[in-house]
Amino acid sequence: MEVGGIVTEPGNASQYKTGDWRSQKPTYDFSKCIKCG
Repeated sequence: MEVGGIVTEPGNASQYKTGDWRSQKPTYDFSKCIKCG
């Protein structure tokens, strides 16, 4: 990626993989569920 986010050529966004940026995800503990909703 260029410094400052400069677009050097059109259509280059497909070159960057962004799906693995998430480092944490929520966990669901079924034993604590009180069926509120």
